[in-house]
Amino acid sequence: LATVSAAPLPLVSLQADPAKAADMAERAQAFLQSLSEEQRAKAAFAFADRERLNWHYVPKLRKGIPLKELNAAQKEAAFALLDSGLSEDGRTKARRIMELESVLAIMENNPTLRDPELYYVFLFGEPGDPQGWGWRVEGHHLSVNLTVVGEHVSATPSFWGANPAEVRQEGPLHGVRTLSKEEDLARQLARSLHAAGKPVVTAPVDPNATPTPTQEPDDATTEPTTPLDVTNSGDGDADDDAHQRVDQPERGED
Repeated sequence: LATVSAAPLPLVSLQADPAKAADMAERAQAFLQSLSEEQRAKAAFAFADRERLNWHYVPKLRKGIPLKELNAAQKEAAFALLDSGLSEDGRTKARRIMELESVLAIMENNPTLRDPELYYVFLFGEPGDPQGWGWRVEGHHLSVNLTVVGEHVSATPSFWGANPAEVRQEGPLHGVRTLSKEEDLARQLARSLHAAGKPVVTAPVDPNATPTPTQEPDDATTEPTTPLDVTNSGDGDADDDAHQRVDQPERGED
């Protein structure tokens, strides 16, 4: 089941930060310079290009250049750029979200769709342009968008999700809950609302409904959602917590 968070997780401050803006521009330039002309044609867009607004979190083919088309040095440069916009905790979570694609590939027997290297890098505008430039790293359940104007860095929009929310399959990631802190805090909030007599809203899924064209493939076949059990202790125990995993259908534009 999936855990999702549309809030900016551990990203850089939105305050003016000349050192951060300069470092980000340097890493973006280093990534661009590592690419061939053909690769740059895929990765680079004008700052005003509408593709900058075309962010999403479902597994699908994208513009930009995927990690799987990069060599080792280019991937290192790509991750250096990603890391420039994240805290240490954010860097770990971003990589773990990508790793979860390997788990889904086994669960669904679909390594073509579920590929940890189908995360794409985009550059918008000329890195360091004081009038504005930006970049995005995006794939299934991860969309990190950074815009830099002068010395100011904006870290929105962003999307972070974990599927599975808890890895039940045997293997090196068994028991991992990538967004455990976020999920547990959300449950605490739900319990506090419940205790205060406030409504706690969940969105149950009709198991007989035909998936819409915009529904994410991995959620179209999952079990229907059960209401969130806000009375559970939420201590993260796999057996006690199993029935609580809230799996909302992920919807959006194709």
